[in-house]
Amino acid sequence: MAYQPFHDLWLKVVSVCLAVLLWMTVAGDPVVERGLEIPLEFENVPIGLQIAGNPPDTVRVRVRGNSRVVSRLDSFDVVAVLDLGEEHPGRRLFDMFSARVEVPSGIEITSIVPVTIVLVLEREGTSQTVPIVPDSVGEESTG
Repeated sequence: MAYQPFHDLWLKVVSVCLAVLLWMTVAGDPVVERGLEIPLEFENVPIGLQIAGNPPDTVRVRVRGNSRVVSRLDSFDVVAVLDLGEEHPGRRLFDMFSARVEVPSGIEITSIVPVTIVLVLEREGTSQTVPIVPDSVGEESTG
């Protein structure tokens, strides 16, 4: 039986086209990494509790993914969420790991700063002592 290079030519052409499409899909866009400052949100704050002090509003993250997707990311497309549903009054430490950050499909979190968030939860209506420091300009006058 002799080799026939043009036998089933359409099948050979289709397989080469599929191979080229697969190669373009896999190798088409480079993977890039980018830093973002994203909002920190608090969910399920228990009734009767409040967050005391000045908790951080944002955290910094580094994301990695397809260059087309990463370049279109806005800081509000990615958000860090702390669920406070089961918390009690007192000082609480929350480790920031990638599961606490909501990202679009195909994006990977490589780092989060700060690594730990410190929150103080207290009962609503608790009296607080706030230090007052006057800001004076000039010299003191003596009577």
